Amino acid sequence: MDFGAMLRKEVANPNRKSLHYQRQAPFEGSHRQLRGLVLRTILQSPEVTESALIKKLKKEPTKIQDALEQLRREGFIRKKRNRYSIA
Repeated sequence: MDFGAMLRKEVANPNRKSLHYQRQAPFEGSHRQLRGLVLRTILQSPEVTESALIKKLKKEPTKIQDALEQLRREGFIRKKRNRYSIA
């Protein structure tokens, strides 16, 4: 028997008692999902340009640009000239 499944039936989730507890927003269509798509695309096509990403992902350009900038600031990707690669 799966211990986690048994615990779930026996004990209420203690995280929900926290004042800071929040349910996570749905993943489908989220910024998190877009960031994952961007990273996956860069892994498959190293040295990819922003315009190629926009074309391939078929998402709103400003959202892709925001995801690229956020990933760059966080150190996941780097930009050299006009091309992005994994850091």
